[in-house]
Parts: sequence; structure tokens; C-alpha cells
Amino acid sequence: MFSRLILFGLLGLVSASGWFNEYFWWLDETDNKPSMLPIMSGETFDQNKDIKIIIHGYFNTIEERWVSEMKDAFLEKDDFNVFILNWERAAGSLVYLQSVANSRLVAAITAKFIKDLQKNHNIDASSIHIIGFSLGAHLAGYIGNAVGGLGRITGLDPAGPQFEGLHIAVRLDPSDASFVDVIHTDADQLFNPEMSPGFGTLQAMGHVDFYVNGGSDQPGCANHMNQHLLQILKGNFNYRQNFGCSHMRSLDIYTESIISNCTFRSYPCALEMLQPDSCSTCGESGCNNMGYNALNTRNGTYLTMTRATRPFCIS
Repeated sequence: MFSRLILFGLLGLVSASGWFNEYFWWLDETDNKPSMLPIMSGETFDQNKDIKIIIHGYFNTIEERWVSEMKDAFLEKDDFNVFILNWERAAGSLVYLQSVANSRLVAAITAKFIKDLQKNHNIDASSIHIIGFSLGAHLAGYIGNAVGGLGRITGLDPAGPQFEGLHIAVRLDPSDASFVDVIHTDADQLFNPEMSPGFGTLQAMGHVDFYVNGGSDQPGCANHMNQHLLQILKGNFNYRQNFGCSHMRSLDIYTESIISNCTFRSYPCALEMLQPDSCSTCGESGCNNMGYNALNTRNGTYLTMTRATRPFCIS
């Protein structure tokens, strides 16, 4: 199967001139490194294939392990056109609020790119699926709102700070695509009694929202300051692996769901009852599948239980 990866970059800050890098990267599954090509020539793009767009979050880069793993999973799954949005510099401001603001401009530029695809290559917006992590989830929402008619947006633990409780105009919401599914893994408040910062949100933001192991404090992660300190004493100085473990878990379980035969069965569950003892039957509304195989015919909030290590899905 011949597949390709096309990478497009946004390399700068909002105030910088020439911010948009008009080159794309192409990769077939036999190559180890992508090659630079002119902007979207007809020879390198097959408009008959569905499109996946992966968007990283705050202080992430396209060099992250999870980015390549998710890309590989999609290319293994089917013959997709897979794009990876590189907004590394705009997402990497030391001032979080600046990156939040930058995401608006990144979304506007990306929306124009998609509209150009529609115009020049007869792309149907319904064939586009955007997968956004953390701040990238809200960026995906902005893109969907600007383009209109996107087939699907998947929000992987959408960022809570500066978004939770705000109007739908400034965050991911169900109107941003025909189907919006959201996975929550780090829904604690940024500042909480356990002194273990939560970077996600408890707020439902999609047609269907999956709360993994209750939505926060993922098994296998340090979930209390004492546990974080123990990790540091053991020599784990990686902030994201330590304090961001629950947040990043959404990436691993979603990638697993793309190629796994296990369906991540999820049980309908009200937000105030997100416990295994309270939500363990499918009931009249029926169960759903968390992740890539989520059903767009069953809306609402769902509880998903997983293991502490890979494979995360419980058969």
C-alpha cells in the first residue's frame, strides 16, 4: 500500500513577517525522512483519499514520539493523506496566553489552506478529520468553524486553562464539525489540593465525550505531589512524563485505538457519576467505542476504563 505524509509548517510568531512556510513535506511509507516539495503539486496529492490532520499542543513539536506513532498508525490503518501541522514556534511561547492567542492566527491560515485544497483539488470538507491535542484541540475547533462542514474533529484532552466554562466561540464545541468526539484524561483543575496540576477539562465539548478512568488521575501516572517528588528522586526530571502523564495518556490510547482490534467499550455515564460502580452497563442508550472507532450515532458522556500500561484497552 502506497501512503504519503505531507507536512506543512508555521514557523514563527504572530508578529513575525513571512510566518507561513509555503513548503510541504512528503513521505511514503518506505522512506525514513520526508522530502521537501513545492506547495501541494498535483503530482504529490491524491484528492480521492480521506485526509487526516494531526495538530500538536502547547510547547509540543512535530518531533514528539506520539506524532510519528499516530501518523504511522493512520498509514497502517488505510491509504490516507496524513498532514501534520507544525506550529511549533507559535505554540512555544513561554507565556501560555500568547500561544492561546497565536492559535487563532494559525487556525485562520490553516483554514485558508484547506479552502485552497477544496478549490484547487475538489476536496470535500466531509473527508477531512482533524485530530488536535490539548491547545491543538481548540485550534482544530477554530479551523472547523472557519471552513465549515468538516467531517470530524477529535479533541484529545482539550486544554482547560483559558477555555473551560467559556463561550463556544472560543473553544471546541459540537458545531465545529459534523462529528466531534472528545477524550478526557486530565480533567483536574490546574491548581488543586493534591498539588498535581490538571491541564485538561471536565467540561463536555463534543457530540460524544469519553472520560477515561473518570477523566483524570490515570493509572500508572503520578497523581499526587508526593508521587511527583518520588519520580524526581528516582531521576525522572522530564516534566511532561511526570506532571503531564495523565494529559499525554490521551495520545497513547487514541493511537492504540486506530489499529487495535479492541474497541475500548465505553458506558453511558453522567458527569457526576464517573465511577465504575455507577456506570458499568450499556443501558437503553447503548455503549460506545472510545477513540478512532467512536460511533457518531450515540451522543453524550461515557466512562471508559483502561489498564495502566499498554495495551490500554480492556477486552
